[in-house]
Amino acid sequence: MRGSAVTRMWKIGALAVVALGLAGGVLAKVSARGDVREVRLVVRGMTYYYPAQSSEENPTLRLVRGEKIRLVLTNEDPGYSHNLVAPVLGVSTPLLEQGRSQSVEFKVPDVTGLYPYEGGPHSQMMRGTISIE
Repeated sequence: MRGSAVTRMWKIGALAVVALGLAGGVLAKVSARGDVREVRLVVRGMTYYYPAQSSEENPTLRLVRGEKIRLVLTNEDPGYSHNLVAPVLGVSTPLLEQGRSQSVEFKVPDVTGLYPYEGGPHSQMMRGTISIE
């Protein structure tokens, strides 16, 4: 092989290694996002609900130690601002006016048991349980 052919093969090989490295980085980021489980809650009538299962009031949030969660809270309650506070998770959303949503991502702590979550200004009516398994 001539010198220019060898040089060209080295360049092609180097470009292939760089392309594979970039592809691996992109896949790692996509995979990391895929590991986040989304939990959606809505507030209606001073009560938390799962949007798809609107009959259970202030549902138990079932979480697994170490899993990554994206909690999305939406306020559908006209005339009231609501939030969600869960000390065991280190989560406290800001007060949301009607029609607003807020998401927060966190890693579930390595503890098991039952813990409370509540709505700050209306904690007597808006409180539920977090079950960490």
